[in-house]
Amino acid sequence: MVIFRKQPKGDTIITFEETKVSREWFDKADTNQDGKLSGVEVLGALRFEVIDTRNKGYFTLKDLTRFLKTIGR
Repeated sequence: MVIFRKQPKGDTIITFEETKVSREWFDKADTNQDGKLSGVEVLGALRFEVIDTRNKGYFTLKDLTRFLKTIGR
């Protein structure tokens, strides 16, 4: 999986039903209120330091999954 800060056209989007995050978090991340999250919206809603708990300067899919469980429903 590759996530770009500025996602190319054809951005992959996900709906609330496809996520395991809380409705509150989803609604805050959905900045254009279209009921879908783009990669850009997800990245905008995430605080890097909260995901990179070991201060490596990067995070893996495993790190992201761990973080998402903390905001899950």
